Amino acid sequence: MSTSLTESGTSDLFSFSERVSILFVVLAAALSGISIVALMAYKLYQRREQDACGSSLFLSLIFGEALRVVGNVMTIKWMKDAAITAPTTFCYAQGILKTIGTNIIDWSTLAITIHTFAILILQWDNPPATHIANYLTLGVWLVVGIIVGITFGVRD
Repeated sequence: MSTSLTESGTSDLFSFSERVSILFVVLAAALSGISIVALMAYKLYQRREQDACGSSLFLSLIFGEALRVVGNVMTIKWMKDAAITAPTTFCYAQGILKTIGTNIIDWSTLAITIHTFAILILQWDNPPATHIANYLTLGVWLVVGIIVGITFGVRD
């Protein structure tokens, strides 16, 4: 059985201004999604040389943002219903998408910072730098898998 809840624990519906605020979140997510699609379409069209857009770290970052976009666009359901209904499969799915996407973005950003440090400060040449980018990407996905697995595995 699902219930409509607010932070105070009551079953009040969202006001018009709250629904408009939610709409802005959805619109921002949609614009981010359009930007991702445009960037990837441009990259597929260009396909000339390896650059930062072809890096596994960059692709991981973009994939994380795409997951978070989907999770944020799903918020339109709560705007339409004027309330958050929980616990539902939709609510859990949205939470999982946003958690995975946010963690991928955060850990990919850290990995990009480490990779940049290795290239600029340590002055590693290109082949080792390419390999470390792939290892860092693997590390990002392992850490995110562990975090998300534990987070959603221990929920009651």
